[in-house]
This record gives sequence, C-alpha cells and structure tokens, in this order.
Amino acid sequence: MRCATGTTMPDGSYVYTCGRCHGTGRWRGETCTDCYGLELERIRAALKAGARGQRYYALLKAFLSLQGKDMVDEVKRIKTDTGHITPPDVGYISLAFGLNFKATWEWLEETRVIRTSWSAFEDSRLKVRDVYRMAREHHPGLAEASS
Repeated sequence: MRCATGTTMPDGSYVYTCGRCHGTGRWRGETCTDCYGLELERIRAALKAGARGQRYYALLKAFLSLQGKDMVDEVKRIKTDTGHITPPDVGYISLAFGLNFKATWEWLEETRVIRTSWSAFEDSRLKVRDVYRMAREHHPGLAEASS
C-alpha cells in the first residue's frame, strides 16, 4: 500500500513525499512512476496522458509540490492587478501551468486564493472550452494547450 504524505502550507507551497519511493525517485531500480523523481516535464506528460486513480493523485501531489506555490503567487498577482479572479483567470493559470482545469480550480480553492467552489463553477454552466477560449483572448501570448 502506498502511503504518500503531503501538506499544504499557508503560503501555497505543498510539501510532498511519494508513497512508493519515499522521495528517492527510484522504485525497484527504475524511475518511480508515481513521482518521476520530481521531474516536472515527465509528471506533466503522465498527467496529460491520462493517469488515473492512485497514480493520478500521486502525480498531482508531485506536480503541486513543484508548481503549487507559483500557481498561487500568479493568482495573487492577478488579484492585485485587477482586484478579482474570474473563471478565465483560472483558465489562464491552468493553461500556463499545464494542469487540467478542475485540478487547478480545486487547488486554488484549497489554498483559499479563490472563494468560489468547484461545484459553484459547475452550476454556472460555463464550459471549460469557453473558459479556455476567453483565457486565450485575454492572454494572447498564452501557448495553445489542449483542454
């Protein structure tokens, strides 16, 4: 059984120890596929490829340990510049950091930099593809990313 540990810190950083390799990055002589030794691009690729279940959550925790604080800091910057955060702003963060929209929203909600819950977003009937379109319109330099 994998027993990963993770803690969200008040500043938005995430402290994580992989439950499979216990932070070594190696499992049975191979690279640990639950954390990839905290190699960001390999984690991103595995998440994008459709990791599921326990492995998805392990990869998500590893990702947040690397990028979580930067995501929170970017939301704070936007909030300082505009006075508020909108769904397209969350879409921008999702695309800029390469994390799916729901996981991005829930992380920002967990760290309390956004107040609207995921279920409230779902109730709004906005579509993620429309949020991404609006994010790209407001941030023209944003690289195309699949939704």
